[in-house]
Amino acid sequence: MALLHVYVLFRGWFYWEPIRLIIGVNQETGQLTFDPGFTLANLLGTIGLLYLFLLALISNKKAIELLGKRGWDYLQQKSGTLYILVVLHTAFFLFFFRLGSYNWVQKPFLGLVTVVVVIQWIAFFQTVFKSQKRRQ
Repeated sequence: MALLHVYVLFRGWFYWEPIRLIIGVNQETGQLTFDPGFTLANLLGTIGLLYLFLLALISNKKAIELLGKRGWDYLQQKSGTLYILVVLHTAFFLFFFRLGSYNWVQKPFLGLVTVVVVIQWIAFFQTVFKSQKRRQ
């Protein structure tokens, strides 16, 4: 999905000019304009995509041997960082870019983020309770 997202944006909006990731195009005038929020959101998305590639690259037995179990575990456990980057990137474009324009994806996005956070908290509490039972 992430690669399809990047392809569609580069082909249809950025016209294969990476500078447009930093300097946005005013949709009314067609002129390049600097928008710090646009730049930051695209930077978050780019870092998230690179981190996704890193996780995909190290998700095999060869990587475990190369990095060692502890190094590999550390990188895998930080996958929550990827989730946060994606949420921030998406939230900016859904809620803060072009204020005043309604996007039907806003409500499902908030619902999905809420479900993920609730599942994470449930998993956390289950882990704590299992840990306490083992100690007793």
